[in-house]
Order: sequence, then structure tokens, then C-alpha cells
Amino acid sequence: MQAVRAGVTFTLICISWIFFRAHSLADAFYILSRLFDGFGTLPADIGSAAFVKTNILMMQDKMDACIACLCVMILLSIHWIQRRHSVRALLAAQRPWVRWGVYYAAVASLLFFGAFNSSQQFIYFQF
Repeated sequence: MQAVRAGVTFTLICISWIFFRAHSLADAFYILSRLFDGFGTLPADIGSAAFVKTNILMMQDKMDACIACLCVMILLSIHWIQRRHSVRALLAAQRPWVRWGVYYAAVASLLFFGAFNSSQQFIYFQF
């Protein structure tokens, strides 16, 4: 039952994002009306290399996919460790150079992989 509630909540949140990102209310309703058009039908060229390149491999390059997978593995590892021990306590028990190395690596990865471009608009800019 909890999974159903989580699924309904996720669906409602995703639908509400359409209204925030659409240019007008008419555009939002157009998107909602066309949301499931073609659902359940496969394109004729599904086996072609062009279909695979444009629709399945949507990452800019393979490096993006590798970085995304690596980040997910790191987060899952931290979650697994956190279930058994406190990550904060484990870091505190390490030598200072190990602890600070982890801190510097986290800050460097945030600065390197963070999205800090100013061209992206705030989601509530229309209000």
C-alpha cells in the first residue's frame, strides 16, 4: 500500500511540474493532452542504429553515463554503510589525512560536476 501511495505522489508531482515549466496554461494542457499519444506503439525503425543513437543513448557522451553510474554507486555504497554504521563516526575514526581527503574530494566533485550556469531559470520565476 505504501508503494502505491508513493507512486501516486510521484505521478502527481511530475504532472504539477508541467504547469510550472510550460509557457502558458494552454501549453500545459496541450502537453497533458498529448502525454500518452503513441503509448504502446513501437516505431518502425526501432532496430536501426539511428533510433538507438537518438533515443536510447541520450547522454552527450559516454563519459556522462560513466560519471552518472559512478555517482549512483557511491551514493548506494554510502547508504549501505549508513545502515550498519554511522558514516560520520567512521570518518571521525580515520586519520586526519584520510578524513580531510574525503572532505576535499567531496567539495572538488561538487565544484567540478555542479551546475552553476546562470542561464538556467529558477522554477518559480513566473510567479
